[in-house]
Amino acid sequence: MFYIYDVSNKKALFMGSGNISHLEAAQISNPGLVLKEYITNDDKTVLQRPNDYRLVFHRDLAVFVAIKPLVIFAWANDKDYITGDGVDQATLIATITETHALDEISELQLSIGGNPATAEVVNGVATATITMVSEYAVTVDVEANRAKYRHEKATLEVSAV
Repeated sequence: MFYIYDVSNKKALFMGSGNISHLEAAQISNPGLVLKEYITNDDKTVLQRPNDYRLVFHRDLAVFVAIKPLVIFAWANDKDYITGDGVDQATLIATITETHALDEISELQLSIGGNPATAEVVNGVATATITMVSEYAVTVDVEANRAKYRHEKATLEVSAV
């Protein structure tokens, strides 16, 4: 199994089965990027569900493949609804589990109703307080960055003013 990754952002560009180097072809296709390759034995589970796995890095070097951390969303006090008056609020709690000792997670990028937000992570937990002004009843989906995490989306119901 091979991964080709961009050294500058530690992002995997390609992955596939086999233990033959593909680095030269990848560099020709991506001039200007500094690429490296990580080669390991094929793993059937990873090949069947590649979006659930990622490279783990030590400094700028990929050291192995691991399952992505899992984000579990919950609403404080089970309050998954607000009035769209700009005052009522709900607090999202995001617990990050199944991390690796080399993971350094200090913030969690969220999408709240399609709008980007960042929440600070302390001891594997991030919180975000959400308020909204809305003349209409709406449903707001909250998600984490799928490139970095596994999760199910959280849903907030907003009632009209």
